[in-house]
Amino acid sequence: MRLKGTLTEWNDDRGFGFIEPTEGGTRVFCHIKAFDVRVRRPMVGDGVTYEAVKGEDGRMRAEHVRPVGLEDASDQSNIKPQAAGDHVVMGSRKSWKSGLVTAIILAVVGFYAYQHSASYRTGSSHDFTVETSDSGHGSDSIAQAFNQHRSNIQVQGSGVVDRILSDDTQGLRHQRFIVRLASGHRVLIAHNIDLASRVEPLAEGDRVEFYGEYEWNDKGGVVHWTHRDPQGHHQTGWIKHGGSTYQ
Repeated sequence: MRLKGTLTEWNDDRGFGFIEPTEGGTRVFCHIKAFDVRVRRPMVGDGVTYEAVKGEDGRMRAEHVRPVGLEDASDQSNIKPQAAGDHVVMGSRKSWKSGLVTAIILAVVGFYAYQHSASYRTGSSHDFTVETSDSGHGSDSIAQAFNQHRSNIQVQGSGVVDRILSDDTQGLRHQRFIVRLASGHRVLIAHNIDLASRVEPLAEGDRVEFYGEYEWNDKGGVVHWTHRDPQGHHQTGWIKHGGSTYQ
């Protein structure tokens, strides 16, 4: 069942936010990966439709999120075909017009997706990301991803803990610390401690290794999903520290 709501909170650096249901009730967590169609980065105030599912942690989250106007048009169970001369029409003239509008919208979405794909291949930046399964290893791949404004790629690296930040407690809790790579590049590690064990004891100057998903931002980027994904949508990441592996 698809629900309607409004994106009332969005952390673009981290790629997640919360949807306030139109019918009222508890707000729902959503990740940028849950968006089926993205013509730009999500923004606070966006109207969306979504499906609410319960994760293994017992919390509700949004999946198959779409901006209002791009809802699934495939459900035509309430439309019956009828003969009209030597043509077959679907339902009323209003339904035909609605289908035409939907087709135009989807064509526009396809055009922008193509434009983004072209700009991505030439290395230029855009205001939304393209998902990729590319993998990279080492600080060079992370620095390259940062320079190319790339997101949603698997990276592996190691470095020294440069600074320990306070936990992010909005939505799912994340342990946060900044790692300085051999190249001098600094990247934020956001480790979900609702799904994985906290890395501890951890101190500035400690050496860590990590494997996770890189998201670009102008401060150097974020590596998250450094743990298992109960729903299997992301590769299993990890953090290694002091002879232990956290995932």
